[in-house]
Amino acid sequence: MLGIPLSGVKKTDFRRMAQNLRLRNVMDSFSTQKAFLWLRRAALAAAILWLLPAQTTAQWRQMQRMPKPVYGACAVTLGDSIYVIGGRTDEEVLNTVQRFNPRRNSWDTSVEELRQARANAAAVAFGGKIYVFGGENDEKSPLKSIECYDPKENRWRHTGNLLIPRSSAAAVVYQGVILVIGGSDSSGNYLSNVEVYNTVRAEISQAPQFLLPVNRTSAEAAVYRDAIFLFGGLFYGPIARIDRFTPDTGWQTVALLRHPRADFALAQADNYLAIIGGFGFSGLESTIEIWRIDRLYNLQPENEFFWPSPKAGVAAASLKDIVYLFGGKDPLRDQVSAEVQAFPIKFGVTDVVALNSGLPLSPLLARAFPNPARKSTTFVIRVLPQAENTRVARISIFDLRGRLVQKITAPLSGTQTLVRWDGLDSSGRAVPAGLYTYTVQVDSRRTGGKLVILR
Repeated sequence: MLGIPLSGVKKTDFRRMAQNLRLRNVMDSFSTQKAFLWLRRAALAAAILWLLPAQTTAQWRQMQRMPKPVYGACAVTLGDSIYVIGGRTDEEVLNTVQRFNPRRNSWDTSVEELRQARANAAAVAFGGKIYVFGGENDEKSPLKSIECYDPKENRWRHTGNLLIPRSSAAAVVYQGVILVIGGSDSSGNYLSNVEVYNTVRAEISQAPQFLLPVNRTSAEAAVYRDAIFLFGGLFYGPIARIDRFTPDTGWQTVALLRHPRADFALAQADNYLAIIGGFGFSGLESTIEIWRIDRLYNLQPENEFFWPSPKAGVAAASLKDIVYLFGGKDPLRDQVSAEVQAFPIKFGVTDVVALNSGLPLSPLLARAFPNPARKSTTFVIRVLPQAENTRVARISIFDLRGRLVQKITAPLSGTQTLVRWDGLDSSGRAVPAGLYTYTVQVDSRRTGGKLVILR
C-alpha cells in the first residue's frame, strides 16, 4: 500500500514510518492552520481596503523650499506674490517676512521685518497693503498691536492696537473694513466678540452686530460677496460647525465640516475654499476638504482627499486657483519644516481623483474612530440644529450576514455627540474580528458606514 516491500523490514522501520506519517499529518494540519490564518488576514486586509477611500495624488507639486523653516505663520496674497509672515521655530517667535513668487518659484528675503515678532496672528491684504493683527509672543501671551505693510516703501508701520489682545483670531475684509473675529485672550478665554478696523481712519471699535453665537478660537473665516463664513475652531474641543453671516439673517449654522477641526489653514479662490489639516479628536487631521459657495450663498461640499505629509501650524494662501502650503511642524520627525507644496483647488477643471466626489450635504453625519478598531470605537455623530427634535440617536451594528449585533440609544448633546461602543454584542460577549456595518438614525434621518474589528 505504501509501495515498500515488507520482506526484510524491521520493527524499528515500521516505527520510523509511523512517526513520519504522524509528522506529515501534523505538518499538514499546521499548514492548514497557517493557510486559514493567512486567508483570514487577507480577508481583513481586503475589508480594510474596501472600507477606506481610494487614494489620490491630487496633482501635488513640490515648490522651492522656504529660506527659513517656520510654523504658526500667516500667509497673505498681494499682487503676484505670497507673503509668509512671522511664525515660530522651536527656539523663538519670529519677526521675519518671506516673500514667495509662484510664477518664478523663487523666494525674496529683502522684505522689512515686522516691528514685533508674532505667531498665530491674523492677516489680510486690503487696498494694496497688508494688515497684521495680534498673535502671541515668546511667552505665548496674546498681543494687541496692529501693523501695516506698504510694499511700495517696503516698510512696516504700527497703526494701532486691538481693544482686546488676542491670538488665533480670524480676519476678513468685509464691506470696506477689516473684521477681527474671535480668538483667545490673555486669560485663555475663547472670545465671541468681533472688532472692526477702519483703515482710512486707523480706528478700531467693537462690532456688536457681528457677535458670534458661541465663543470660538482657532477658527478660519472667508468672505464671498455679502456673506461671511466661519469654519470650525475650538469650543470645548474641535467643532465642525460652519456659520454664515449676512446683513439680513445674522449668524446661522448652515453646514458641518466632514471632520471637526481647529488650528487648520484655509485658502480661498473666488467661491472655492480649501480647509487644510488642523487638529481633530484623534490628533493631527490628514485630510483636506474642498467646498464651493453657490450663488445663493449655500455651501456645497465638492471633494476630500488625503494630505500626503500633514503638518501642524501650516500657513496657506492661493493664487490663480492654486493653493500653496508653507512650512508647519512635522509631528513624526518633530521638526519645523521649510517645505512648500501646491495643488489645484478647482477639481472640475484639473484632472484630480478625489476620495469622495459630490459629498452629500446632510443634516446628519456619523463616523467611527478608530477604524479599524481592536477593542472599542467611538461614533462621532454630528447633527445640524434644525434636525435636533428627538434629541436621541439610535445606533445599530450588524455583521456581514445582516444579523443585529448590538443596538445603542444615546441622547444627543448639541450639534456633536460622542458615543462609545465597547465591542460587545447584546449578550455581553466580545464580537469576533471582521467587517461590520452600522446605521445611525436621528428622527427620520439615517446614515451609516462600515467598521472593521481586529482582535
